[in-house]
Amino acid sequence: MDPLSITVSVATLLGCCISAGVALRKFLIGASEVKTVVKSMMADLRALRSVLESMETTFEEMNSDRPETGHIGAHWVNLFQLLEDSQQSLISLQLVLEDVSKEVKVLDSARKQLRIKAAADQIVICRQEVQTYKDALQLSLQTITL
Repeated sequence: MDPLSITVSVATLLGCCISAGVALRKFLIGASEVKTVVKSMMADLRALRSVLESMETTFEEMNSDRPETGHIGAHWVNLFQLLEDSQQSLISLQLVLEDVSKEVKVLDSARKQLRIKAAADQIVICRQEVQTYKDALQLSLQTITL
């Protein structure tokens, strides 16, 4: 993997991060029971977004003319896989949030509350994943800048 591929992956993940944040905001409007979980998740997404923006800036400045091999090449491959995994996690979160926020014609309010309660555990798991990805990406960024 070269810095250009990583930059594209970072930009794609950044887009997913923004989409998940929008879905969280919509979810928060109708979910008073899980406000603290959602607000914490939004803070984690902002932190992940900040790391991704820093990575994007760093990778745009890097020289991608030379092929990376050895430990550096392995780091690029692992970083690329981490970006793909985190993208899939954010897409899953967005799908859960969109499913919970959907409107139905019969007993919409009651059914939505049931969906919210069912989704709360999934949101907590996604939050832990986002925190893990953010920490790993931040460590990778620090490693690269050294």
